[in-house]
Amino acid sequence: MAASTRAMMKASASSIGRRSIATTSRPLVASQTPISRIAQKSQLQRQFRRTYADIAPTPVKPPRRFRPLKTLWRVTWISAVAGIVYLGYGVYELRHPEDQFEPDPTKKNLVILGTYARTDNCNAC
Repeated sequence: MAASTRAMMKASASSIGRRSIATTSRPLVASQTPISRIAQKSQLQRQFRRTYADIAPTPVKPPRRFRPLKTLWRVTWISAVAGIVYLGYGVYELRHPEDQFEPDPTKKNLVILGTYARTDNCNAC
């Protein structure tokens, strides 16, 4: 490991000497070793690394099942619930009838007795 550190120091020292002062992005500090610069660079890269993707991954589509059967099941459930609600409303209407109106006492009542023409064979009629 020491050999690799020395090689990095030699490579960075030679490249620093070749660059002009105007092209360096930050001032060179003698106390700053090449390893610490590499560590700072990796830390800087980690700081700006995105933790999300630009494009969402394409979902894997499950194999299609028989859709008409699924639709039929849903229609059955909806019609069953609607039938129960309709039955409940009908029972409520029978249990809570509207108030009967009071007939006008000044008018006469007309009462019709009998039935409409019967077609069965009734001898007692």
